[in-house]
Amino acid sequence: MDERTKQTPKSLGRFIRQMRHERGLTIRQLSIASGVRQTALVRIEQDEVQHPLPDNLAALAKTLEVRTSDLFLLAGVPLPEDLPSLDVMLRAEYDLPEAGIREAEASIQEIVARYRKTGPGHSEDTTTGHHT
Repeated sequence: MDERTKQTPKSLGRFIRQMRHERGLTIRQLSIASGVRQTALVRIEQDEVQHPLPDNLAALAKTLEVRTSDLFLLAGVPLPEDLPSLDVMLRAEYDLPEAGIREAEASIQEIVARYRKTGPGHSEDTTTGHHT
């Protein structure tokens, strides 16, 4: 969670309202930018929605440039315990084409292999090839 939510535990509504104000957005502007209906947004900001839709939370997080997981935690929405698979994450986060995903996966495998070879706590000086 970012520093604002660590410093002052808040309700979901107060947090969204604070972020909206910090970004200089009206409720109408946030509604249009996020695609969340204005009436739903007003109810969320007033903490009248006990179970906000995850899609709405994700859209608000993206628009307000905050972590989706922060909004999920404030809303009491359970977070998945596992991480997304690498190809899905690369596609969603970076909008990489299939060729870019394959290249990234190959690069990661090379890095993993290099560090597995040197063992934990040991790194290889890439300039000299010597182990430290």
